[in-house]
Amino acid sequence: FREFHKNHTSFGLMTSNELDRLEVFLIPNILGVVQYHGYPNSKSGVSVPIGYATVDSDRLKLLENLLNSRIGGSSELKVSWPKKAEISK
Repeated sequence: FREFHKNHTSFGLMTSNELDRLEVFLIPNILGVVQYHGYPNSKSGVSVPIGYATVDSDRLKLLENLLNSRIGGSSELKVSWPKKAEISK
């Protein structure tokens, strides 16, 4: 996972919180993209992505709150890459 994504984004963060099939990409106050991976049935190995992108300020705030509630505070995050990076609290 790290080897693939480190070529696409400069930083990777990990959380110990249990997450699900929801992906959120957020640039605060600018852009939000949400994608959920659903499965047609329990035996399917292929997911069906459903999602949206928004620039609406109200929705961006909702996404920011969602991320904060799911990921937790910055003290709970760990840097995945680059190894020398630190999280500012």
